[in-house]
Amino acid sequence: MRGRPSRLGIVAAIVAKDLRSFAGDRLWLSITPLGLGTMIAAFWILPGSVDETVTVGIAPTTMAAPLAAAVNPDGDEQAGIEVVPFADEAALVAAIEGDGGPDLSVGIAFPSDFHGRLAAGDEPTVALITDTSVPPALSRALVGEVRELALGMGAVAQGLDPRDALPVRLPPESAMVVGEDRAGDQVSLRERMQPMLALFVLMIGAIALGGLVAVEIDGRTVRALLVTPARAGDVLVAKGITGAVLVLGQALVFLVATGSLGARPLLVLALVVLGALMMSALGMLAGAAGRDFMSTMFFGLVLFTPLMIPTFAALFPGGAAGWIRLLPSHGLVQGLVGTLGYGRGWAEAAPHLAVTGGWAVAIFGIALVVLRRRLEAS
Repeated sequence: MRGRPSRLGIVAAIVAKDLRSFAGDRLWLSITPLGLGTMIAAFWILPGSVDETVTVGIAPTTMAAPLAAAVNPDGDEQAGIEVVPFADEAALVAAIEGDGGPDLSVGIAFPSDFHGRLAAGDEPTVALITDTSVPPALSRALVGEVRELALGMGAVAQGLDPRDALPVRLPPESAMVVGEDRAGDQVSLRERMQPMLALFVLMIGAIALGGLVAVEIDGRTVRALLVTPARAGDVLVAKGITGAVLVLGQALVFLVATGSLGARPLLVLALVVLGALMMSALGMLAGAAGRDFMSTMFFGLVLFTPLMIPTFAALFPGGAAGWIRLLPSHGLVQGLVGTLGYGRGWAEAAPHLAVTGGWAVAIFGIALVVLRRRLEAS
């Protein structure tokens, strides 16, 4: 005579049933790979490099060398400004208009007798040429920059240090950068978008789990399970495991397909596992509140949309607002940004792991309580 099945065996059987149900649902089975494929494609379409060089057109050609010397008196090749010479102002204007040549948005046209007029004490007219993409405020700033360059070029023509032509001296060491200085080591748009895309993938899996939970509750499949030796706790644990498998599985596919594991794959996996637990718990909440595809999607968007705010904050420099730091996804996003974008290790990621883990446990506990009550009321 066979004994009673173990709790582990019951949970495993429910998980297997849930995965078969998901595989047999044509709607979620089509939406999930479509969404995952879209996120992977978006990752590879985004620019993977950063050009920190500003290209400036100069006319006539004879002014290119004095301008380069005025811009970069120390001869540093990493000055960040590339000077492109043009024969005359007409050729410079044509390049800025996009009629051929390098991609330019700013150009400076000097008179051919610029140095002679400076030596004679005259005030030569210099034309600043910009395209429509340059904001007016930046154009006004460039006017002041052109005046400074003209003074420097005049000093170069006299064989002097261009910095001596200015009333003040600003050596490089006097510059103060507040926060982390990423000059020469900028993070590409592709790397900055990694946390957002990864969070989207986690959301897709969580909403699919929510749809599965909603269908089973509305169809009273869960009530039928409770007639068997399975208990409500077994069903809840099984839903959590199913959610983790669905959400984490898609996240791993995304990480591998985009090469996002980086130099610290274990740290990335730890962050993603905690994120998957958090998202699967939210998916169960959405499933407990919804009754069909549309209602589950609605409640899912209500729960998940605020969690995307930290990803947008990470795209822009500066610290996030205080209220953004209170969102559950903030620690996860910051941990992924630091690990994938800046190569930070376990010590720097430890606070983010702790915060994300705390939120994951808290939300998972809430989801189990809500789902238990929903099961008892069904």
